[in-house]
Amino acid sequence: MHKKIMGSLVMLSMISVILSGCQLAVAEAGNTREEDKLVGVFVTEDYIDLFDFEAFASENSNKLIQGEEVLMDSKHEGRVYGTINENNPGDVVFEDYEGVLFIDASYEKDGESYSRVGSSNQVSLVHISVKDNGKSIEGTIFAKNAPVILAVLNPVYKTDEGEIYFTSGSGISMGNEDGGGGSMSMFLSEERTSRVGNSESTESFEVKINVEGIDEVDHYVLKQMDEHDNQIIAEKIYAHDVPSNIEVGDQAQYMILEKIGVDYEGKPLVERQIVNDDYFQVYFFNESAFVEGYSIQLNN
Repeated sequence: MHKKIMGSLVMLSMISVILSGCQLAVAEAGNTREEDKLVGVFVTEDYIDLFDFEAFASENSNKLIQGEEVLMDSKHEGRVYGTINENNPGDVVFEDYEGVLFIDASYEKDGESYSRVGSSNQVSLVHISVKDNGKSIEGTIFAKNAPVILAVLNPVYKTDEGEIYFTSGSGISMGNEDGGGGSMSMFLSEERTSRVGNSESTESFEVKINVEGIDEVDHYVLKQMDEHDNQIIAEKIYAHDVPSNIEVGDQAQYMILEKIGVDYEGKPLVERQIVNDDYFQVYFFNESAFVEGYSIQLNN
């Protein structure tokens, strides 16, 4: 199988190194993982350096000393393999690494194909698009408002044996001096061409992540209102005790959800919205700079 990686992925494999008296050339990404398939991303707050520079320098020491051109390819690029939940193949854990996983976890059963993604509760607004020659997945991550918001996209691959691993990626940052909650998008894409006899087919895959800045929340208040706009029930929701469902009173005609917290400058923040569905979402920052989302069901 021949695999061609699109330019956006190639850029993520480039490593800039300054060495006196030598030139470095970068090979096309993916040359040494010919059979491994891009399936998603592992988003982290900081860059993870997995490049084995000692092995690279040892192998190319003579060329470096003589000032010859040196090829930097992915064989020196380290991999972090994940532990896969046998009961839920979309649930993958990379030990000792904190990040947000977002991968294509589609599967086949009894001859039928099912499209789904594997992700933590830190990915929202998930969208899957399936075409004749490929697939794309898209999700949104909410980051804590700050003067500069940074996210690093580490490519995640799947081997023919079903192993999942990620390699070092590249990050982008967003200036947010006014605290207005800006947004940015980044993606990885890949094309794989296979040949069976005289027949050739091309399959494409793209994963897109949107990052939006939001303010930190202390707690939420769900207010149930009657037909005269009087409050009949008010329930506070905190990060340490998020209910899976809430009972709706018989007299409740509509509900207001208040978000109470502070902005990135520490100023009080109160936002309100009407709840129109049978469920609603709340978002809390725990130890990560990326928010965790929880869905709460309303029982009538």
